[in-house]
Amino acid sequence: MNPGTSSQGFVLLNKKVSANKRATCYDFQHQGSGARLIYLLDEDAPQNTFGIHFNTFWPGLSSRAAHPLEHIVFCGSRLFRQRDLLKAMSQASFNTVLNATTWIDCTMYYFSTPNCQDFFNLLWVYLDMVFYPRLDYEAFLQEAWRLEVDSQGKPVYNGIVFNEMAGYSGKPQFMRDEYLQKALFPRSGYGTGLEFFPRALATLSYEELKQFHRLFYHPVNATLFFYGNLDLDRVLQFVNGRFLRYFAPQTVPRPPSSWLREPRWRKPRQAQDYYRGESQEARKEHYWQMVWRSRLRRACAKDLLQAKFLWMLLWGGGDSAPLRRAVLAAGLGNEDKVFEWLQEAVFGFGVKHNSSVSADSLEKIIFSQLQKLAEKGFDDNWRFSQFEYWSYSDSREKTNKGIAYLRHYLPFYHPDFPDWASYLVYGWDGLRHLEPMVEDSALWARLIRQNFLANKHRLLHRFIPDTAKFKPLLPNPPRLTSKQLAEAECNLERLRRWQATCGDGQVPTLRRQDIQHRITHFKPDFDDGTIRGYGANIELVSIQIIFDLSAMADPLEPFVPLFVKLLSRCGSKKFAPPKLRALMDSLPGIFDLNYDTYLCGDKPMPCLILTVECLPSKLGQFMELLEELTTNFEFRQEKELSQNIQRYCFDLRARFNNRKINLAIWRALSGIAPGFRFMENWSGIEHLRLMKAFDHSLSGAEPRALAMILEGIAKHAFCLPRTKVRLVSPVHHLEEARRMVEVWLGRLPARIAEAKCLPPSFNPTLIRELWAADSQTASSALAFAAPNMYHPEIYLVTLLVELAEERFHRLVRLESGAYVSGVFNPENRGGAIVFYSDCDPCPEKINRYQEEVCRQLRAGEFEEKDIEQALLRIFAQLSRPKTTIHLISQSFLRDLTGMSPKFIQEQRERLLAVRKEQVVAAARRYF
Repeated sequence: MNPGTSSQGFVLLNKKVSANKRATCYDFQHQGSGARLIYLLDEDAPQNTFGIHFNTFWPGLSSRAAHPLEHIVFCGSRLFRQRDLLKAMSQASFNTVLNATTWIDCTMYYFSTPNCQDFFNLLWVYLDMVFYPRLDYEAFLQEAWRLEVDSQGKPVYNGIVFNEMAGYSGKPQFMRDEYLQKALFPRSGYGTGLEFFPRALATLSYEELKQFHRLFYHPVNATLFFYGNLDLDRVLQFVNGRFLRYFAPQTVPRPPSSWLREPRWRKPRQAQDYYRGESQEARKEHYWQMVWRSRLRRACAKDLLQAKFLWMLLWGGGDSAPLRRAVLAAGLGNEDKVFEWLQEAVFGFGVKHNSSVSADSLEKIIFSQLQKLAEKGFDDNWRFSQFEYWSYSDSREKTNKGIAYLRHYLPFYHPDFPDWASYLVYGWDGLRHLEPMVEDSALWARLIRQNFLANKHRLLHRFIPDTAKFKPLLPNPPRLTSKQLAEAECNLERLRRWQATCGDGQVPTLRRQDIQHRITHFKPDFDDGTIRGYGANIELVSIQIIFDLSAMADPLEPFVPLFVKLLSRCGSKKFAPPKLRALMDSLPGIFDLNYDTYLCGDKPMPCLILTVECLPSKLGQFMELLEELTTNFEFRQEKELSQNIQRYCFDLRARFNNRKINLAIWRALSGIAPGFRFMENWSGIEHLRLMKAFDHSLSGAEPRALAMILEGIAKHAFCLPRTKVRLVSPVHHLEEARRMVEVWLGRLPARIAEAKCLPPSFNPTLIRELWAADSQTASSALAFAAPNMYHPEIYLVTLLVELAEERFHRLVRLESGAYVSGVFNPENRGGAIVFYSDCDPCPEKINRYQEEVCRQLRAGEFEEKDIEQALLRIFAQLSRPKTTIHLISQSFLRDLTGMSPKFIQEQRERLLAVRKEQVVAAARRYF
């Protein structure tokens, strides 16, 4: 198809192909309605993405309706009348992203899914709800705002969007950005952002909201964006045939350019705003910002690329970024920043500090550093390291590149944008365009001079706490007459009746035959018993290393999570702790150490899992870091060790307090199977007792003794006999990566070194006291033994759990707080099905709900369609798009646990073939 040709009511305006020929961008316009349609065809896309973008930015018309309308369109449409379409679509599809966002100048609705049929199902719902929403008055009361009467008879405001924005208005850092924007663009439309806040929302009427939809949600004001590997003719036919052909052209008034663009200032300005600082600590916090409206335009793809990279060089590349480092070194306070896009890029650098710091000191530091960078340029190593980090981030983004494109390129207002195809393809080839720019040191010095030193559109902004001068953004509730009071009560009752109904018109769902249930299995290129290597069509190298701890002494096990936390924080024999952390921060990629437990044969195997992911060019540096941590570990610096232990204990207490519900589950499991072990990444239920005792043991232990314990764990873990490696690499880098891994393995000890020091013993009395105290606050749980859970009936248990949880939710009538889980017991390959809740103070009522769910399933009080929906939810989790690296990682764990691909495939096929009578029989056995 060439520019100028027509198809399905669309005319092709432009077409561009990427430099690597793997992507093609089509720019269409609908001849009848005037809608713009952009299709970015990517032959390698792992999933498909859709977004629809509406400009909502006009002079003389308030934009306060934009955010409530974004919520209300999800409350039912012409064909799909369910009052919560977002939840309905989440449960009925394989979506990986399902959302909508409102900016100051536009609103965008978007989703992503790996399944082609699922994509068109979601597209049908999305287009129907944005073009034909129900816009019920009850939805307005629920989502926007309403008046209620509290227990004392006083009127109060309520509403989802109202409460959301009221919460934001109490956060100083969020409000600072709004006031900054108003001060930086006082004469343009971008200074109107405060209209989104409660004081303006409370003046929004239902009629104004409907008028806002009629004006803005028309195809002529929309841009439809498609990304993936879809049939182009099917996309055009679907959009035109079901929606756009029914719309007539409509004239939309365009705002004057003077309203869009703030006149450039002739000299810098200062501004001061206030927030409510009620606590003593808040009254000390002053926000200082130096903010520039740059000359880098968002509508220019080259400017967009340069602005993002300039931000990384100056501030966004971590503590080593020169401007950020200079501000931190001056000791003015905690660093603070602003980087956002309007018509041009906005850069802001500053601090959050106490009131003793002056504006002159901040201005002097920032300008002196910018002047230095303009004269000498950025260090070559710094520029190239940030380019490597950009390359790494670009490679990782490819798992969902469509969503990245939506967020990076679409959300800005530009009427009649001339050339979307060239704009998007330039972004696709961004690395190719950026590389020569990175090599040009003079370019970045010139950009600093143009956008900062010689730029008079600069604002010095101070945001300080002062309750007396603070202008509240929350409206004062009005005094209601008896008639208004009766109307508020009537509205509330009307809303309750509406919320009690689900609505009709079910969203389209996938059928069993639409579900892709074949698992992907990769064969290794080589396997020598220790290293298994895979060459794949990817751009990153991934290494997963398992260190087996199953032979370690039992008393050491509770200290392994502490070891994981401290290994990279306490330095090494070669690097002091700050230098080691700086080295880890400077490497673009992932270096992650975790503790977990898997079933190996018939026994649980605790192990350390080390994951490395990076560009092939950086693998050598990552392997040097790996060697430093595994052969030159150091825990003898007592001051650093003590500080890290205190931090760990603080996190431990917070984690324990957040997981009290698990105490009830543990008691229930102990009742059906004494000695039941629940493995869950160290936050497991059985270990909660140890965590409490561990906290108290650490507080009295000497750092020197703990250092010996941690070194004992390291010597036991980091040895050749207990190490297995899975290597995934681009095919042409596989041999080189294998050689680097073999060099590292050759430097590990050839045998296990036993720990010379065992940890202090726990105090059993203390454990019992802590356990009893916390048990009083735990919620209820009910457990049923499932002896055949792992094999051969794991598929039936999975389905039974899904059906039970859906009914449990329905009875409790809460979005969260009521759960049903399958818990695996590695000791006997069995398990349990557990009902638990933390949402109701009355355990007796929750127990009745649990028993009712079991009765319904035993009696077969459900339909085949309920099984279909449960299967869809299960396979939606199994079928999320995964990179080759993740798939091979799963293969690694299957090998480790003895679950062969054949076994897993059999379970999936049995699950898809299950019938109602099988589920009823399983419920009668287990419940």
